[in-house]
Amino acid sequence: MKRKKVLHIIPNTTFGGTSKLILDIYKKVDKSLIHFDFVSFNKGELHSEFTRYGSNVEYIPYIKETGIIKHIKLIMSIIKKNGPYDAIHVHNGYKASPALFAAKISGINNRITHIHQNKVSSRWIKGLFPILKYFLNLLSTKKVACSKSAGELVYSNSFQVINNSIDLEKYDWSSLTSKADFKKEFDIPNNTLVLGHVGRFSNVKNHEFLINISEYLKSEKVPHKLLLIGKGPLEKSIRELVKKKGLENNVNFLGNRFDVPDLVKNLDVFLLPSYFEGFSIATLEAQVLGVKSIISNNVPKEVDLNANIIKYKKLSDGAESWGREVLGMIKESPLDEWEIKHSLKVKGLDLETTVKEFENLYFRTP
Repeated sequence: MKRKKVLHIIPNTTFGGTSKLILDIYKKVDKSLIHFDFVSFNKGELHSEFTRYGSNVEYIPYIKETGIIKHIKLIMSIIKKNGPYDAIHVHNGYKASPALFAAKISGINNRITHIHQNKVSSRWIKGLFPILKYFLNLLSTKKVACSKSAGELVYSNSFQVINNSIDLEKYDWSSLTSKADFKKEFDIPNNTLVLGHVGRFSNVKNHEFLINISEYLKSEKVPHKLLLIGKGPLEKSIRELVKKKGLENNVNFLGNRFDVPDLVKNLDVFLLPSYFEGFSIATLEAQVLGVKSIISNNVPKEVDLNANIIKYKKLSDGAESWGREVLGMIKESPLDEWEIKHSLKVKGLDLETTVKEFENLYFRTP
């Protein structure tokens, strides 16, 4: 069987959900059959991981910096330089059309659009959205989304849902850091409630809401720690908010971490008050680790393993209501590792299933 060469367009090579998912998939695909190259817009901590298997990783400016014509020319030049390619797989959502057009002009017949979000946030994008949507549908030969709601946002006809997923090998409870060692590392007293969040510091993740939950718990004299894992453009303003509210002893900023499973496993409750999500790998990870979660009702229901471990809440309920929900959840009974992981496999949310679906995209004719 002829080896397929695929060019992925990814937002960045940082710890972001989409890029990390693509990297995890690439580690598992049969490299005798498939080779990945990458075009990205932001070089990050995972760059060396993306190049480990001989992949070319090219960085170009964001389209708003170059304009559409130059953006298309840049991608065409990369295709000419590193190709030929059997397929292009574009992960930058409703902004995929220029890359798809560059691929079509360059003779790539297998053009895959992959949507990872279920809402348009930018005001100027909303005005252009009907045009962007039209050309995306016109130029795509295969249409993929991480959830039903994400696909319905963009596609005008049928599409394939490929669930975001995780590698179960990384989530063996017995091999992760013990709660005693975890609390010792972060100097957390035994009677302290530990909350956590994994996500980039950006508007969509709604970190201010998390700080308001912490403020409520402090007002109720609940000893607690809120661990914020991630980095991003709004980190400075959130740090200032924490200082303003006098929560420096309650909120810890941990930055990007390679030991996320060890950290999340030792949370009492995981929180995700996002304004929108295409899916949420972080919530999936929390469930697989047996951590109870409270997430906003803006997160697609596909992420729920139906293991009675998640509670959906409206943001309009307010931070106090979320705080009271937290206090109620910690009194609930513990969960069974086998049952949770079985639920994940039944729903097709394990990485092995996703890898097979990705491989089929490159070998299946449209």
